[in-house]
Amino acid sequence: MFLDAPRGMRDPAVRSQRLKMLGLSRIAPLREWSAGITVTTGKLLPEFDPADGGLDSHSLILHGWISTPLSEAPTGPDLLSVDNDSDTAEFMWRMREETGLQQGTAMHWRVVPWYLETPPQEPEDVSRADIRDGSAYLMELLFKLPKLETVLLCGEVPRRAWAEFIAPLTNQFTVIETVDAYAAIASPTVAAELRSAFERAARRTF
Repeated sequence: MFLDAPRGMRDPAVRSQRLKMLGLSRIAPLREWSAGITVTTGKLLPEFDPADGGLDSHSLILHGWISTPLSEAPTGPDLLSVDNDSDTAEFMWRMREETGLQQGTAMHWRVVPWYLETPPQEPEDVSRADIRDGSAYLMELLFKLPKLETVLLCGEVPRRAWAEFIAPLTNQFTVIETVDAYAAIASPTVAAELRSAFERAARRTF
């Protein structure tokens, strides 16, 4: 992994250094695209993690929705990163480290990439309209990643999005259906399923 331990961005110096990397060539075009979504929708999106693969990604790890409001804090924008200082980020960091799905070969995205004013409590609370709108941008993203081979659908919302809005339009990617991080954190049995999916994706990156 890019750092030697999880929760690296609890250190302001590490976070500051990461933000300085946002101009990297593998990230900059994606940032420009993401900024266009904000202009179109008026909704703030997190930044891509420049330690992840960006345009060089072979795997896309797809989550459902944002559970906490995004901020435009003086310390800089929110990052969609396994190095964040949260339980979920730490879990995903350890899962990727253990399975060999390294940061330079993969990246994360959400079906609904902006914060919903009425935060869903369960996957079934995410409306079809929100999934449809997010999936339109997901389809754009898929074809901005020239090396992309594998998409991991982590949870019910990514599965719904893919089945209804993506699969009818393309079949060129290997799709691995698995569980979301919240369920995996709560159960070692479920975590084993996610680990198996990550291992499959890691094997396909070489």
